[in-house]
Amino acid sequence: MRKIALILICTIISSSCLAAGNAKLRIKGGNDNEIPIAVKKVTGTDLASFNIAYKIKKRIIEQLEDTHIFKLEDTRIKQREERLSLMKTIAAKLKQEMPTYSELTVILESESRGRLTARITLYDLFSEKNVIEETISFPKKDWHRGAAQISDLIYKHYTGLVGYINTRLVFISEHGSLFSRKKKIAVMDLYGNNVKYITNGKNLVLTPRLSPDAKKIIYLSYTSGFPTLYLLDLEKMKSKKLFEFEGMMYAPRFSQDGTKIVLAASYEGNSEIAIYDIKKKKLTRLTHHYAIDTSPDFSPDGSQVIFSSDRAGGQQLYLINSDGSNLQRIDLGRGSYATPNWSPDGKYIAFTKMYKGKFHIGVINMINYDIKILTTSYKDESPTWAPNSKFIIFSRKKDSDKNLRRGSNELFMVNLNGVLIKKIDTPNDASDPDWVRIEEDIVNEEE
Repeated sequence: MRKIALILICTIISSSCLAAGNAKLRIKGGNDNEIPIAVKKVTGTDLASFNIAYKIKKRIIEQLEDTHIFKLEDTRIKQREERLSLMKTIAAKLKQEMPTYSELTVILESESRGRLTARITLYDLFSEKNVIEETISFPKKDWHRGAAQISDLIYKHYTGLVGYINTRLVFISEHGSLFSRKKKIAVMDLYGNNVKYITNGKNLVLTPRLSPDAKKIIYLSYTSGFPTLYLLDLEKMKSKKLFEFEGMMYAPRFSQDGTKIVLAASYEGNSEIAIYDIKKKKLTRLTHHYAIDTSPDFSPDGSQVIFSSDRAGGQQLYLINSDGSNLQRIDLGRGSYATPNWSPDGKYIAFTKMYKGKFHIGVINMINYDIKILTTSYKDESPTWAPNSKFIIFSRKKDSDKNLRRGSNELFMVNLNGVLIKKIDTPNDASDPDWVRIEEDIVNEEE
């Protein structure tokens, strides 16, 4: 009976309601269908805040729609009241709880020192009370981060999860012909704002990775002709060489606490996994094998490392303790597997699969080792997790571009149901992304 009720209610709300058993995300109250929400009013109390209000409203609508959790409703009063009345009638007759339907109001006001205050109210029409009442403050020039924080507040209220919208990406920005590509390290917010180029494109740069607090970047640069690991402070915009190493280095990644870096390093001409302790300034070799070990990543608690190796013939994934003990192969079946990336909550590992001329992005459930393939294309690779472990951004090269002089690498976002959420807007072609949450510089005034 409950399933019939949900179907009837959702048919009225939206013709695109998901069928039972194809849930996207567990929502408070047990309803896995899109939640109706109306952005009723976003306005300012003075000219400066009023001029920014429209941009904030437009961005919030875009971000909520991109979650595939919310259904943005028409704010016209007559239509809203008719729909609300009908939904209440059906729910009452079937003796069901009232479905969620809410309205967002944001009032902006200019402050001193170029800042804005936003008073945020989310009103639930069924319970007839405010479910969100917050006041935030942010720099006027960073209006997009204010919009992102508002969207994250709504997302967290209905999912119970930390938001993923107020986040930062680092990636390789590429332009030029296929044989003379200019590659720069770029940093930007998820929705394309605050783009900064870290390097100038004169030297080859690879695998940029953000620290968990989004304040530092590690990357490989071929400034001297050989790959050297650098650490860049984003606040001071100064970089330094981390250590001297005679061999090649590849694929560095931070630990979740930001104190260590795991990477592939060449010992006696062979690629092995090693861990660098930033505070102790010490590099420790982890693996000892004649095969090629590469693409390592720490588990969230730092106790294990996942990496790719061809020690069994084909490229497969292996687990090892951070002290070098207890090596295990993860049997994923046919195909080659690379670029593993552990989700921040520790429940999944994302990977790139290569099989029969196609590239796939997939995930391993680390509780029961079930495998799910999320994407298939000519060349999908380099998955990186959202800070809340519910989305993945990856790099895609189109099949039609494989023989062209100009490359076409783009970033895409997918959820754990395999739904392609959106293409990430970048200034140029982009590859090799990394994704972390921004440490909040927007102050919640009620705290």
